[in-house]
Amino acid sequence: MKSLKSLKSLSAVRSELHSVYVRHFTNATLVEGTLAGSNLSCRCLMVMTRNSPFENYLLGKLFGESFKRLRVRRMWIPSLKRLAKRPPRDVDFIVASLPAHWDQEFEGLHDLKSPPIVRQVLDLTGDWTDIKKRLNRKKREIFNGLMTTNRYSYRISKEPADFERFYHQMYLPHTKKQFRAAARVDSHASLKAKFAHGFLLILTEAGEDVAASLCYIEGNTMTFHRGGVLDGSEEHVKNGAQTVLYYFKVRYAKEQDLARLDLQHSRAFFDDGVYRHKREWGASVSVDDDIVSWMYLFDPKGSVQAETFLQKNPLIVATPEGLLGYYVSAKDAKAPGPKQSDLEKRYYAPGIGGMVVRSAGKRALSRLGFGSGARD
Repeated sequence: MKSLKSLKSLSAVRSELHSVYVRHFTNATLVEGTLAGSNLSCRCLMVMTRNSPFENYLLGKLFGESFKRLRVRRMWIPSLKRLAKRPPRDVDFIVASLPAHWDQEFEGLHDLKSPPIVRQVLDLTGDWTDIKKRLNRKKREIFNGLMTTNRYSYRISKEPADFERFYHQMYLPHTKKQFRAAARVDSHASLKAKFAHGFLLILTEAGEDVAASLCYIEGNTMTFHRGGVLDGSEEHVKNGAQTVLYYFKVRYAKEQDLARLDLQHSRAFFDDGVYRHKREWGASVSVDDDIVSWMYLFDPKGSVQAETFLQKNPLIVATPEGLLGYYVSAKDAKAPGPKQSDLEKRYYAPGIGGMVVRSAGKRALSRLGFGSGARD
């Protein structure tokens, strides 16, 4: 018994030491490759937990699948302030993901600050006409079609056997196939705990369960927590199973007289597939009050590499005025600047107040506000 208590005490000490370590230390990884979608060689210093889902996601954005980790070192987070002002000669720019409690320490040093994830929520107030007005044109047409003709149906389940099938045959294979190294895989225990006070909305086709969403209801909000497609099947995805699941989630939540459908989190890049899909359904965008980390870009050299990365990857940034999009315009000097209406159609979502616009080759920023919120 005494030995068991000692082991528990030692475990508690180790846990506390680890907690202190991650609050003050991280990894600094120098990565070399050709920027995705270009022929430009780049060396980026990535200051964040090595091999984390977020690092792997950013590596894909930066380099695709072709890159080399040249060196990895532990870094005391305050030492980044010096590097942010004057990076090493062999570094083009720095991307960091830091715990939120360091935010004030890096104020004024970064070129931009972005949430690693944003929350997306559907407003279900009003009647069906009001709801459909919030969809983009493509999703509105799909929605209208599904209301009249639909080869799928759905059922609500709280059966343990359905949860086991969902977790092992839908959630795991779908998540691993879709997100690969960037996947954040929830444990069986954590999802089972959600299921205990929630339910599965299961999509069926010709009597077969082909996809499902794990949801729960609190107050006037239904939350879509996790989803999956049978065996991670690309055929089911191409046939629109995920889109139909969204349709049934909206319909079910509305039938329960709920005001919101919380779609939870997406990456804060406009071309991220998950983010874009939720935006097309009319989701608003926000950052959680208890956000645990921020992403920063440090580019004191004004490198063409950082500019090229941002040009190919418009993203959501946090500013004193709220959430805005960040957009680098074309490099062609003869090309006209972006029109507000064009940016609005491509990037507007409730919660995003406009765009920070930067012309290629220049550091000066301008702002275009969103007006009517017209959708594409």
